[in-house]
Amino acid sequence: MTALPRARLSGYRPYNSQYRIAELSLSEPLNLDPWSLLLAEHRLPVIDASESRLFVAVQAGVELPEEIPLRPAPIPSAWRAAKTRPLLLLADDRGLLQAAWLVRRRMLAELDCHSLILAAYQPNELFRPQPSVIMVPGIAAHITATAPLFDDLGVPCRFASDKGLPGCFDGEIGTLAETWLHYRQQAGLGMPLLAALGAAPIRKTADHLARRFDLEKLSTD
Repeated sequence: MTALPRARLSGYRPYNSQYRIAELSLSEPLNLDPWSLLLAEHRLPVIDASESRLFVAVQAGVELPEEIPLRPAPIPSAWRAAKTRPLLLLADDRGLLQAAWLVRRRMLAELDCHSLILAAYQPNELFRPQPSVIMVPGIAAHITATAPLFDDLGVPCRFASDKGLPGCFDGEIGTLAETWLHYRQQAGLGMPLLAALGAAPIRKTADHLARRFDLEKLSTD
């Protein structure tokens, strides 16, 4: 196997109170898609990239070494086996970082990516809400807030917030997910697979939805 370049830490930029974004410069151009990589030993997914740089999420207080080896990150077998099923991703602000990577990985592996991301949004420096150009049947037309990144990828995403932010669903993410799942049931559409990205509360919400709607959950570890 061809040796991968090494990544050198260039600096950090803010994300939220718990995470920041590390910018890494590459020793040489990559010969494969950056979304198929993880940082060796640290298991930090690539969330953005350019020709010569990678950007990864790092917990506040964690200091990366100055030079970091890279390694390939095969898509989990459960996700590969689910290539013909729609996928509902629930995320908090930490989980949005994972969602960006997992959606790209699903696309990179040429899986049939009918994903919907519903996120409990907290203001941060990377994902700033804007009106989506992608319609989501089953979600009210005035709920349009998404991150530009997901629109660019062609993946529908909607934000829920309790802060009265324009375009966001005013309430809990679980309520928004239930509305969409009820719509699919009543329309006779296939029910999605379910994945939860983030801390314990978002995973608890996913557990409740899985029981109520008899949904199959995918591991995101």
